[in-house]
Amino acid sequence: MEKKTNKSHLHIRALCEGALMVALAQILSFIKLFSSGVNWSYVPAYLIGTAVALVTGVLSIGALQLIAKKGAFGKFRYYCWGAGLVTLILSLIK
Repeated sequence: MEKKTNKSHLHIRALCEGALMVALAQILSFIKLFSSGVNWSYVPAYLIGTAVALVTGVLSIGALQLIAKKGAFGKFRYYCWGAGLVTLILSLIK
């Protein structure tokens, strides 16, 4: 008898698998960094940067889920347009 899974279970599983892949990629990048020679005085900055990236990533995903639940992607598109326009302008300035 095959076990049925609901959408919520699959959603959580996909999130966990994605988080695992990101964590493995980060570990591999640290291994590559340390094997190539690293200035150990920068290690605290690397760890702080990793922690900040984790926190901002989790907050961004939470905000995006909140926007999706409210169905307010119409407002979100203006942010995307603005961010894209600023990125294009800055890339042309250089």
